[in-house]
Amino acid sequence: MFRELLQRSLSLTTGVRVMGAYPNGDALLTAEVTYMVAIIDIELGQGPNGIQTGLLLRRTRPNVGIVILSQHDPEEWLSLIPTADRRGWTYLRKSEVRDTRAILQAIQAVLRGEDLLGDTPPPRVQGPVASLTARQLEILRLIALGYSNHEIGEQLRLAPKSVEHAINRVYRSLHIATDASWLHPRVEAARQYWDAVRSRKASEAQR
Repeated sequence: MFRELLQRSLSLTTGVRVMGAYPNGDALLTAEVTYMVAIIDIELGQGPNGIQTGLLLRRTRPNVGIVILSQHDPEEWLSLIPTADRRGWTYLRKSEVRDTRAILQAIQAVLRGEDLLGDTPPPRVQGPVASLTARQLEILRLIALGYSNHEIGEQLRLAPKSVEHAINRVYRSLHIATDASWLHPRVEAARQYWDAVRSRKASEAQR
């Protein structure tokens, strides 16, 4: 139903031609249709999610623009996209699919190759987490999302030793002991991150 609504909106958008509609990421990845922009729901059910589909799509179509449809704040999934791969990506809230102007602006942005996601600042967190650099905060966010060292290295294109050193620097900045038998540093790091995010959101809600 949502896909049909999006198709109707796109059909009313001047200068946009719909080349196909697919029920999931696997179907899109195997489609042989030529297109310049892929509009992908972040939640695709079975198979790869929207972010994974976009990253896989870029391997075979490096110049395709990608618009992610989401009802979440971009910070919740931005860290899933390697910094070096963010050019030509943007997002559109699902509530805006009826707004043909919003759809057209998103399509035009990715066709221009704008690095819209790369310009998105990290969450304005509070407490010890606020002392981290942008890079350290990105690493901490991946830890909080449950990524392993290997996966963090793949996301940020870092060697295993570089990931290990970077994580240890994050621990030191957050005053997390790595030799305490009663405390798992990874769990404590994730706790501090999410506490800081919740505190920031609560502060913004009171404004």
